[in-house]
Amino acid sequence: MYFSRFSIFCCLFPVSLAVVDYCDENKRNSSILTPGIQFTKELSSSEYAVLSSFKSLHCCAKGYRSIEWFKDGKAYPWPGDVSSFILYPDSANQTIYSQALGSVDAGNYTCTVANDSRLVSHTASLTVFDMKKNYMDVPLPTYKLPTEHFVRLGQPARIYCEAFVGKIDLPDATNEVWWERPGVNMSTPQARRYIQHRISREEEQVVGAYLFIEKVNRADYGSYVCSISNTEDQVVRLTTELKEEDWEMGLPSNKIPWLKLQFIIITILLAATLAIVYNRYALSVLLYMKLKFCQRPVDDGKEHDLLICYSPEDADFAVGVLATTLGSRYHHTVTLCQINSTRASAELQLASTLSRHLLVVMSPSLFENQWTPVTICPLFKQLSDIHSNIICVPLQAIKMDASWKSEEGCALRQLLSRCSVITWEVNTPAQRRRFWTSLRLNLPPPLSPPSTRQREMTVTTTTKAKLSTFAKSNESLEVLV
Repeated sequence: MYFSRFSIFCCLFPVSLAVVDYCDENKRNSSILTPGIQFTKELSSSEYAVLSSFKSLHCCAKGYRSIEWFKDGKAYPWPGDVSSFILYPDSANQTIYSQALGSVDAGNYTCTVANDSRLVSHTASLTVFDMKKNYMDVPLPTYKLPTEHFVRLGQPARIYCEAFVGKIDLPDATNEVWWERPGVNMSTPQARRYIQHRISREEEQVVGAYLFIEKVNRADYGSYVCSISNTEDQVVRLTTELKEEDWEMGLPSNKIPWLKLQFIIITILLAATLAIVYNRYALSVLLYMKLKFCQRPVDDGKEHDLLICYSPEDADFAVGVLATTLGSRYHHTVTLCQINSTRASAELQLASTLSRHLLVVMSPSLFENQWTPVTICPLFKQLSDIHSNIICVPLQAIKMDASWKSEEGCALRQLLSRCSVITWEVNTPAQRRRFWTSLRLNLPPPLSPPSTRQREMTVTTTTKAKLSTFAKSNESLEVLV
């Protein structure tokens, strides 16, 4: 009994040792010298094994914080009917293995390694041969040898090939792997600079070889052939081309792509600059183009550019701010009319027929402090019936609550969508400029600037209109500015 346990231990110890050392040997020099997440050696894309034999799969990497394994898209751990592979913790979870393969173990195995900013993955397919004896057919390549290798002059070169050869129970059968150059004798003293390093795993069932060149010169560029055999008449040959890498080919992938980064930063800065310029000058440019190229309407039967409707409580704003500024500063013809929320007066209907636009000053006082769609909608229906060009200037934001989902709320949204809504927000110079520019864009081109005498008469008329408004708080007022 003790002898059998000792025999099992002796058989498994070399296998376990190989599992532990596989990812620690033959690492790429670039992976040792450069930081960041990356694979540290060549990884096979195809794996082969015989039923009931030992098998291990590897994912050699560095710079990662987590590593995950998947079989046909299913994450580890796997139930027995999916796979018999388990993690080997001593290899930092870079290796999974099975002591005795089953037919369910065949499939695609993917390892995913990730850190805080990057994720890389690798997939290898596993084929399981259902044979009573060992595999004895032609060697099967496991690592996909690239057709081209690019190396700069004076830099080291590293080329690798590998294949599954199985076991052939013949006295003269040996597994061999070697590199050669067509037309070059690799055994001459001049060829000693080519160093070949043979490796094996899975108890010599998988063999491979590295070809190292310490410093590449121009004579080294050309074709290289890797030959792998398990008998004299079963040989597989893999070919690759060693080519010179230009210095302009770009930075390695593990370095920061400065050119792309500069392009992205410049693009972001340009986009931000354009957004700022557009936000600051777009409306002003549109207004300039309108004043420059559009003509003021004539002979249209209208006497005023704008009819301002307001409640008595908003007289200061309507007369002292809107009418005065539009008339004195921007030279528009303006008339005013007091309204209430119940119905549109006959005087308002008459004034609207003589005005090109109708502006309504909206505030809670106009609707008896009931600032809801139920109270606002009836007035807007009346105004939309008597005029088609309505400008709405809310003095206070309308709270969007459940009442806007009612029938009146839906109707009011539809009415407001046909109006030009310009909110009175003048806390900053930019907001004041935006308000007046937006308002002027909705009006026709103004009259030519008046003379000094006409300007004095306009200011006097506006002042009288303001005083008359307070004297007649319950009557309609019409003032030509």
